[in-house]
Amino acid sequence: MHQAGLSLLYQHPCGVFGQWGTTFRHQDSDGYTPTRPTENFWQHDLWVGYRMAQRRAELRFGVLNLTDQDYRLSPINYYTAIPRTRTFVVSLRLNF
Repeated sequence: MHQAGLSLLYQHPCGVFGQWGTTFRHQDSDGYTPTRPTENFWQHDLWVGYRMAQRRAELRFGVLNLTDQDYRLSPINYYTAIPRTRTFVVSLRLNF
């Protein structure tokens, strides 16, 4: 399993921010009997949100797997859980 990622972050001084991230994943499935297809795919994530002064709180909204790209990875390789369909997410972080 190979992966490479890129991200772009914009932060405004008033606390509003936007973030775009993309990850390319490649899994080579040589050596299986019967043969399994090699899997290559991109996943894009988009976030917008607001950070309060001194980063005491952050509220953000996101769309994971923006292009609704499904995948068929072999379960023999370890990988973190990634969404198979477009997923809407809301996140609230509090720092005391």
